[in-house]
Amino acid sequence: MMSSSATSSAAAGPTSTQIPGANGTPYTVQGPILAKYQSLTADQLKDLGKPYDNELKTKDGTGSYQQFDGGVLIYKNGGSVYFVWGKIRDAWNAVQASQGKLGYPTSDETVQPDGSYKSTFEHGTVTWKTGDPDATVTMS
Repeated sequence: MMSSSATSSAAAGPTSTQIPGANGTPYTVQGPILAKYQSLTADQLKDLGKPYDNELKTKDGTGSYQQFDGGVLIYKNGGSVYFVWGKIRDAWNAVQASQGKLGYPTSDETVQPDGSYKSTFEHGTVTWKTGDPDATVTMS
């Protein structure tokens, strides 16, 4: 259950809301991350899971992110918010996520013609196919 804690206008919808985490603690989801959260499909929301922290700035201060049980919503300042989750998130985290060699995401995950999944990043891609133990990082 979500509860709105602030609104910019009735037409624009909430700019901030509280969403309970798996532990019952309410976390604030706001601004661009909230807008992305609200745009996700029911299946994507299930994959994302519940928040386990409030929005945080990236280590270098060039972006913001919010961690959820199954994924992360992240953006570079002034850019779009992207959803990174599952094995692709694991591989991206293994190379220091936005602060590492791949950089920030530049797309949400897409399904490829061969049935694999792919996310693009500033400096490469991560792909994963169902049944593979790990995702593959490819630098550009």
